[in-house]
Amino acid sequence: MEHRPGFSDLPDTDIAHLNADTNRVYVHLVREWLEYMKYLKPNYPYLFSLAVRTNPFKQEASAIVTQ
Repeated sequence: MEHRPGFSDLPDTDIAHLNADTNRVYVHLVREWLEYMKYLKPNYPYLFSLAVRTNPFKQEASAIVTQ
């Protein structure tokens, strides 16, 4: 991304390429996050609780305990 001068003037082909790359990375990040949650839950339940509350896939995520 830093090798591109900007994003406003990119051709549609490059935007499609970047979208495909982003989707591939996102799939792997989701899998890694889920594996990390599976590890945290039995080994570090308090960190698991925090990670679930601050879930990066939830816009209204918050570290504040409400329940």
